[in-house]
Amino acid sequence: MVLETKKLLLREMNTHDHQALFLVLGDPETMRHYPHSFDEQYVKDWIKRNMDRYQKDGFGIFGVTAKYVQLVCFQVSEEYRRQGIGRKLFSMVCEEARQLCADKLYISAHSSKESQAAYRALGCTPAEEINEELAAEEPFDVQMEYRLYGI
Repeated sequence: MVLETKKLLLREMNTHDHQALFLVLGDPETMRHYPHSFDEQYVKDWIKRNMDRYQKDGFGIFGVTAKYVQLVCFQVSEEYRRQGIGRKLFSMVCEEARQLCADKLYISAHSSKESQAAYRALGCTPAEEINEELAAEEPFDVQMEYRLYGI
């Protein structure tokens, strides 16, 4: 599925995205809050793991008490931050998750203060239900959620 506006294109990632994603995940400055930046092979493997997860789990809906859709990758390059782009992308992701009949977005968020502040500013809170598989894959991440509908 593809969501597109004049300025934004939101689509499923594929193996052709590895170079663009490597520019982000391989950049020491961008990854300064991780233990290290990632090499190109790690990025290729990460993309494959997420593509496999989509294949295995459909659209990534899971959960016992609520239907969650996982937000797999959400980053805005530093030069484009503070322009409303992240908020617009997040809004588009939420709308797509609603179309999939999800109740909440599930976010395995980076543990940096900046990432946590950004997700909290978007209205995300600590996850009520933890996806143990995701938490084990990224043990330093903070498990968060976003309610797609009012309480």
